[in-house]
Amino acid sequence: NPLVKTHVASDVSAGSIVDSLLVTQNTSSSTSGQGARVLLSSLNASNRAAGIAAIAGGSSNHDLAFYTNGNFASPTEKMRIDHAGRVGIGSDSPASTLEISKNDQTNGATLSITNSNNESNWNAGDTIGTIDFRTDDSSTTQPIRGQIKLFDDTASNSTYPYANAMSFSTGN
Repeated sequence: NPLVKTHVASDVSAGSIVDSLLVTQNTSSSTSGQGARVLLSSLNASNRAAGIAAIAGGSSNHDLAFYTNGNFASPTEKMRIDHAGRVGIGSDSPASTLEISKNDQTNGATLSITNSNNESNWNAGDTIGTIDFRTDDSSTTQPIRGQIKLFDDTASNSTYPYANAMSFSTGN
C-alpha cells in the first residue's frame, strides 16, 4: 500500500543503496548549467516552492543546488554542493570546503563556528576554530589575505578550553 500519493519502494540488502527514482532532462547530453529540479510546495504553485536541482557543471560533473523563496517570488538558489563536495551558501561556485557569500557591504556575511568536541583532554595549542579571509582577486597568487585562529593557550588535559588565545595573521 502506498503511504503517500507517490510512493517508491525498493528491496534493499543490508548496507546497500538502491537507485529508486531518477528525474532527468529529456536529452542525451548535458551542457554546463542545465539540469533537472524537483519543486516542493505547500501550495499548488511553482512560485511558492522550495526545490532541489542537479545542475551539470560539465559533461560528467553534477552539482546539487537548493532553492527557496520568500514573498511569493520564484525560488532562487541559496546553497550549492559542487561535484568536489564544496558547499557554497550564497555562492554557486564555492572556492573552499565552506564558502558563505553575501552581497551586503553594510552588514557583511556572518559565520558561527562551533567545535563540538566534548572530550576532557584539551591541551595547550589545541585549535578551537579558524577563519580564513579570502579575496576573489585573480591578480594575486595568495587568495588568503588574513586568518583568525582561536586556540587553547595553557590547558593540560582540561575538560574544556578555558585559557583561550587568538592569533591574527595577514597576507602580504
